[in-house]
Amino acid sequence: IPAWMLVSRLRSELPELEIVDVISLRHISRVNPSGVDAIISTARIAARDLPVITVSPLVHAGDVALIRSRLSLPG
Repeated sequence: IPAWMLVSRLRSELPELEIVDVISLRHISRVNPSGVDAIISTARIAARDLPVITVSPLVHAGDVALIRSRLSLPG
């Protein structure tokens, strides 16, 4: 359920963001690095060859600014 809370907040705050998939931490190794710009997570994770943006589950204004900055989104 927390993952879907994050998805809901991201869709609300960053409607231009394309959410490709929602996966569990145990499946992170299956992610194709060429298929994503970044992984946005509420947990600190060390993913090889994958840029990770760690945010609060509530996605505060600072988190939105961080995502916009890291993904070069306008705003």
